[in-house]
Amino acid sequence: MLWSALYLTFTLTCFYGFNTGKTCLAVLLSFLGIIAGNALRSAALFYPEAHILALPSWAHEGIGMVVFFFTAIFIVGGIQWIRKNFHPDPSHLYHFLWVSRHSTPGSCYS
Repeated sequence: MLWSALYLTFTLTCFYGFNTGKTCLAVLLSFLGIIAGNALRSAALFYPEAHILALPSWAHEGIGMVVFFFTAIFIVGGIQWIRKNFHPDPSHLYHFLWVSRHSTPGSCYS
């Protein structure tokens, strides 16, 4: 799931022409979604694997596919959000990084 989700992330960032900052943000967001998806998948697989809940033999793969589907939707939605909300103009980064609009670029303590 990790490799497939990261492949999806990098494919979409390449398709949309993201710069380095947007790509790093997309990878971070995707990684958080992957961790959450794996935790959900592990929790969902505990009951059938411990034989607490009787499910068909294909349930393991089915649960993994359903969780990956929702993780992929999260990744695509996150990349669309980044694409719409983060502009290539560097002046938007100052607001995002909580730096005063009146400080000059390159000045850390203004």
